[in-house]
Amino acid sequence: MPWLRDRIAQEFPSGDSRINHELIRLAAYLQAESMIPRAMEYIESDAPKLDRVLTAMCLQRIDRDWTAQERFAMLKMYERIASEDSEGSLPMYMVAVTRDFARHLSEDDIQAILDEGGRWRNAALGAIFRLKRPIDEATAEKLRRLDDELVAEPTIDDVHRRLRTGIIAMLSTASDEASADHLRKIWRTEPQRRAVVALALAQKPDGDNWDYLVRSLNILDGPSAEEVVSKLRTVPIATDDPMALRALILMGLRQEKDHGSFENIEKLLEHWTGMTRPKGAARSMALWQRWYSKTFPDRPAAELPREDESKWDLEQLLTFLDSPEGEAGDLHTGLALYQSAQCASCHRHQGAGVSVGPDLTNMAKRFTRREILESILHPSHVVSNQYASKKVLTISGKVYVGMVSSVGDELHIRDSRNEITVIAEDEVDSIQPSGMSIMPSGLIDELTLTEVRDLMAYLGLVRPIEIASRP
Repeated sequence: MPWLRDRIAQEFPSGDSRINHELIRLAAYLQAESMIPRAMEYIESDAPKLDRVLTAMCLQRIDRDWTAQERFAMLKMYERIASEDSEGSLPMYMVAVTRDFARHLSEDDIQAILDEGGRWRNAALGAIFRLKRPIDEATAEKLRRLDDELVAEPTIDDVHRRLRTGIIAMLSTASDEASADHLRKIWRTEPQRRAVVALALAQKPDGDNWDYLVRSLNILDGPSAEEVVSKLRTVPIATDDPMALRALILMGLRQEKDHGSFENIEKLLEHWTGMTRPKGAARSMALWQRWYSKTFPDRPAAELPREDESKWDLEQLLTFLDSPEGEAGDLHTGLALYQSAQCASCHRHQGAGVSVGPDLTNMAKRFTRREILESILHPSHVVSNQYASKKVLTISGKVYVGMVSSVGDELHIRDSRNEITVIAEDEVDSIQPSGMSIMPSGLIDELTLTEVRDLMAYLGLVRPIEIASRP
């Protein structure tokens, strides 16, 4: 019906928003190319935002041989519309629109967009979806350069995170060593991205990547864990690191608890240890728990944390801190909470406090959010040898548990109340590993979710609220 298509194109835009909505939908459905110049002018006008967004969305549905000038004009409009509203769902909505329009991009367009990806982030994300895999060295170099630009940006939003995730995924298909080095650098310097980087490194699980994958086992779960474990099974190398073996057993215990399959995990344990499940024995991770406790008696047991140690659930807190309500906190409130919880009596932070436990300065640059929260909720679940407590038995039969240090001919034992007991060395009958942390559990049980968020902001785990936005 060419006459209807042309008539509808001529009627756009009208003076009524509701009529415009119907006209643009019909024009896109009927592939009314003659309407495109007026529609593009309309998007650049001062018309209501909703009308312009709907027009931009419908335009990309028109299948035609867009010229290079038109393609870039469309992308520029999409970027501008997305930048008009940094909050709410509009930016992510425009990501989807831009991605759909990317099907019209040529190879030259894609390369040009990647060159300007720091300014055209929506377009760059759409272009990445169109890249041929595996990517060549020239494209890999552009992506590494773009990633470095994004790291330097002070503002991080959903588009920023998705674009960097896309870059990591594409670099995993590159064959050059520079791209592998770049991925490993991200793993070392950005703990919050270690899970996605581990998936990328797992595409080539041998060589230097192997050690990074082994060290990622304690932060992976679900499909990501399954993928990495499967890839590690293909590498003819074994680790004897007790913490890596423990992380693998804990992964299996979580799968078993959730009634999932842990066959791949058990196969990797067999591959690494040379041990096999006794013939006829039921498939159970309990066998590996017992093996671990006998093989590494001085290490913390391979057991899942007790749920009654804290009122908070780890997954609940992680989900909240990833939500719009939890992604930014108040530094001033966080400092007050840090002081009221007496964290400084055992930890140093930004030069203040006591060095009994780990220094908390810049810990967000060394550990993932999951690792840090888990260490707060379940202090004895993963204890560094440096901070593990010991059980001291005296000749008179008394038992003391805490961090032990020798001072002259005396032992100083610091307990979970941060109190120090001094005993003479000649009164000691034996010193045994405890596997427990002197840090008590339940330290944040009295806090609300927003207070947990503010404390995490002070510790650098979530971004601080902008001063201008504070009441």
